[in-house]
Amino acid sequence: FPDIQKKPYLDEDGLMHWPVIMIYPESGQVEFIEDFPEDSTFEPFMDMMFQDDVSAFPWDVQNEYTKSRISLYYSSSYSEVMPQDKLFKWLDGNHVGEQDRTWKKESWEKISPKATLASMLRSKDCIIPGLPTIYAVSDNDFLAKFLSGDW
Repeated sequence: FPDIQKKPYLDEDGLMHWPVIMIYPESGQVEFIEDFPEDSTFEPFMDMMFQDDVSAFPWDVQNEYTKSRISLYYSSSYSEVMPQDKLFKWLDGNHVGEQDRTWKKESWEKISPKATLASMLRSKDCIIPGLPTIYAVSDNDFLAKFLSGDW
């Protein structure tokens, strides 16, 4: 996992800049974008990270992670907040599995390359697990597994 030293910050114009985690769930690879201004769209980052017809990744032996075949997603799962007493009971390690699960199965929202990071973060259903996290998935057999949560 990348060494995350960068923190979100406001620039002199009051614009928030975020470190963003990019996960490739099919391969288990992770990348770290150190500085993603909120008003930037995803398109320039996709242009920088993905080539038109040839994959830039040594782990992509099938040549499937190209700009034309890649889609970006964010997690849109949510749940009710676990009450503190139940949380402490669950965290003690002796009661794992005994708690009712109130969360729904993870679901995904596709991100338009023309969307800004701010528009994604403002989405009511966007889950931010510490830092904004983007999932990059190729249009291949794995995509259906990813979208169904069976990966």
